[in-house]
Amino acid sequence: MAVNTEKIYHCEVRRLFKKSKFTKEWRWMPKAVSEAVSSADAKFRCKDCHGALKLPLNHLADATTPHVVHKSRVDSEYCPAGVHFQLSKDGREPRLSLKPLM
Repeated sequence: MAVNTEKIYHCEVRRLFKKSKFTKEWRWMPKAVSEAVSSADAKFRCKDCHGALKLPLNHLADATTPHVVHKSRVDSEYCPAGVHFQLSKDGREPRLSLKPLM
């Protein structure tokens, strides 16, 4: 029996931008996970459901491209990028995370 593992290669990272001379604001920007890992971005979220993501513990030992996975299985079940959503056969509709990162 094959184990289906989730691998997401594109995400959003939180960056601080200068809005004017005296004000700054945080924005979510799309980025490849390999770039986000190499630039040491700390906060990731899914570009589809805005749910929290994490780097697997074996991402350094793994010979494949760096990837992230959903922290919550529920997010994976209702996100188009989630492996549990892709494997479901009940015709569920995609939705945003119940606890989206803002």
